[in-house]
Amino acid sequence: MTWHLWRRRAVGIEFTRTGCRCVAVRFSSRGPEVLGAIEGELADGNELQATDAFVGQLRDFSRRHRLRNCRVVIGVPSERVTVRLLKMPPLPDRALRQAVALELGETIHLPFDDPVFDVVRVPQLVADDPGDEVPVCLVAAPRGYVQWALQVVRSAGLRPRAVDLAPLARLRAAGPDAWQAAGVRVLLQLDDADTTISVVAGGALYFLRTVENLSNGVDEGTVVDGRLADVAYEVDRVIKFFQFNLAGRELPVDGVWLAGLLSDEAAAAARLSGLLGLPVQPLPAEVVWRRGAAVNHSAAYATAVGLALKGGFP
Repeated sequence: MTWHLWRRRAVGIEFTRTGCRCVAVRFSSRGPEVLGAIEGELADGNELQATDAFVGQLRDFSRRHRLRNCRVVIGVPSERVTVRLLKMPPLPDRALRQAVALELGETIHLPFDDPVFDVVRVPQLVADDPGDEVPVCLVAAPRGYVQWALQVVRSAGLRPRAVDLAPLARLRAAGPDAWQAAGVRVLLQLDDADTTISVVAGGALYFLRTVENLSNGVDEGTVVDGRLADVAYEVDRVIKFFQFNLAGRELPVDGVWLAGLLSDEAAAAARLSGLLGLPVQPLPAEVVWRRGAAVNHSAAYATAVGLALKGGFP
C-alpha cells in the first residue's frame, strides 16, 4: 500500500539570492534520508520572477517523488530578513503581537515597507537580568517577496505549510546536539555572493546580519586569506554589537560554527580561529543521502534539509 507514503516525507525549498534549492526527505526509524535534490536559477538574478523552466522542474521533481501532499517548508534568503531582539512586557501571545504591530513604523523601523512578521519568545540569556520585561525576537520580511515565493511553490502543485529562517534550518540540519547546545555561538554561513552571521543559543536566533563579499570570490576548497580577514572583522563587530547593545554585558561566546564554503577546509577554520581568538569548527549536516540521489556539493543542500526537518518527524 502506498497511500500513506506522503506522510513520511517532507520537502524543504530554500530560496537564495539568485536561485532555489529543493530536497525531498523521507523519515524512517533510522533518521532522515534525502531522496533527491534539485537546484534552479531564478530569472534575472534576484528579480522577483521565476522561470517557467524552474517551475516545471519543481513540478516534475514533485511527481517523481510523490510529494504533492507532503509538508513543504520554505526558506527566505537571509538578506531579505530582519531580526530584532526586543524587550517587551510579559503579555499573552496575541497581545504581544498586537503591541509589536503598534510599534512598527513608530519606534521599530524596518528597511522595507509592508512587512510580514512574527514575534518569537526567546530564553533570557542573562539569568539575573533585573526588570519585568522579557526578551522576544521580531522576525520580518517583505510581504511581496514572501507572497511571490509561496506562489512559485504553489505553481508547481505543492502546498507550503510554513516559512522558516535559513540559519535556524541550517542549525536544525546539524542534529539535536547542535540545536540544543547551551551557550552563545556564532553560526557563520559562507556562500559565493555573501556571508551570513547569526548569533544563536539553545536553538534560538538572537541576531542576524548578511554582508556581501568584500574580497574576490572563493573557489570551493581554496582558502583566500583576504576574505577570511574580512569575515573575521565582521564577526568581531557582530559579537561586540550583540554583547554591548543587545545583551547589555560581555557575555562569553563559546565558539563559531562554520558552514557553506570552506567548511571542510581545516586551514580556513584554523585561520579564522586565530583571527577571532575563538574555537571554530565545521557544522556538518546529519542526514543520509539515498543511493543514486547524491549530487555534487551535497553540503550546499544542508539548509534545505533543515527546512524539511522543521516540525520533527511525522
